Amino acid sequence: MNSNFIVSIGTAIKTDNPNARYALNNALTTNKGAALYFHPVADPVIEGLSKNIVCINHKPLQEEIALYLVLDLFGDKSKLPTDIVDYLASFHSTKTVTITETIKEKVVEIVKEIKVNEETGEEEEIEIEKSKMITKKVSKEVEVDDNRLISMLGMAENFMETFEKLMKKKDKFSMIVGPDLYSHPHSKNIARLVALVEKYAAFELVMIPTLTNTLGVAMINELSDTSGNYSIGYNTDADFVLSGLGEGDIDMPAINQQEGTLTSINKRVNPTNAALPYGGYTLNDIANALGLDAENTIDYTIKLGTIAGFESEAFDDLPDYYTNSGEEVRGYKLQNITTNTSSDESVNKIDEALALEGDIIYLANPVRQFTDFTKNTTNLDEKSGVYMSAQSLESSELSEGDTVCVKTQNGELTANIVSDNKIAGNITVLPTFDSKLNSGALVNNYRFANASIQKV
Repeated sequence: MNSNFIVSIGTAIKTDNPNARYALNNALTTNKGAALYFHPVADPVIEGLSKNIVCINHKPLQEEIALYLVLDLFGDKSKLPTDIVDYLASFHSTKTVTITETIKEKVVEIVKEIKVNEETGEEEEIEIEKSKMITKKVSKEVEVDDNRLISMLGMAENFMETFEKLMKKKDKFSMIVGPDLYSHPHSKNIARLVALVEKYAAFELVMIPTLTNTLGVAMINELSDTSGNYSIGYNTDADFVLSGLGEGDIDMPAINQQEGTLTSINKRVNPTNAALPYGGYTLNDIANALGLDAENTIDYTIKLGTIAGFESEAFDDLPDYYTNSGEEVRGYKLQNITTNTSSDESVNKIDEALALEGDIIYLANPVRQFTDFTKNTTNLDEKSGVYMSAQSLESSELSEGDTVCVKTQNGELTANIVSDNKIAGNITVLPTFDSKLNSGALVNNYRFANASIQKV
């Protein structure tokens, strides 16, 4: 919220994290900021935030190109590794273009007038010079830089002119990255590109977690590179399901029935209290059955201090309030940890053939819906179904309410079409807030996939 130039890549920010969208809007308005928003799904809501936001609707799987462009536009070439500077330079060439300029020109004309000579009283013809400024357009040929990264992303030819205007008086930069990058088939290379942007382009980095407490879980747990044959799911489909919805193999408390901590997007470990009673088993009961010993789940809060970044604070000692000025005084901030990182800053080159073409689906939720828990509330009326833009419906033989079969190489589902005026373009959006729809089964980790959509 303190930045005045923001770049967003790899997230449908409006629905992936509404707070991040509000922060972006705050930067655009309060700070007179500007932004670049890279995402394949056209979003009229984001476009309407400000005239100083440029939305780049590139093709899916082109996120690496977007990051290379950010490096090229903002990176300090005197400090970037030489091989990366040379690679970025390979996308540049010069071309001759004809431009039209409006110029003002002084025109002098001689006019003849008849005047009476005061001495003789006779009429005389005299010449008088009169000048005026005229505006005219002239064409001329000039050599300009041609950056192929811009054309690869399908951006406007005059983008650099717009970019130069947006950059005036900008000195605080942030980059938002999101779930599209984490599940990208080239995610490891993307992680390196993001790190290079953070290091050599003076950007503060904000990573949007995929779900509530994703960051906390990621910091606490270590996963093996190989998966087993049997899975246990916590509020998700698996061989054995722990569920807060009352639909699994064993019940768990919902989030408003738990005491514990959540790690936020702001890297704060915040306490959460139970708002509703719960009388069933909890994770602590399972832990005790496995040989651990704690009276309550919150007894583990102080033990987080054994994990790098966390502190040894008892749950009941964590502050949980806001000041009158709105300052957040909740929990504590994670500590920055120095890590032994490799000095190898090499990155892979762009695979230009990687982009998805044709009919495409994308996993994302409508505004105000996030999980099965929000789906079950009575005050939200967003429907589950296949979300299509009005533009997409007009160009097809489909209508809102039609039942369609969506099929990919991974699976298929049948649902009704929902017309969504908050998206544009031809990419179809499948929500994840309804587990019964099982839209996740249609993709292979990455949130985009080619699909066929046929009316049933």
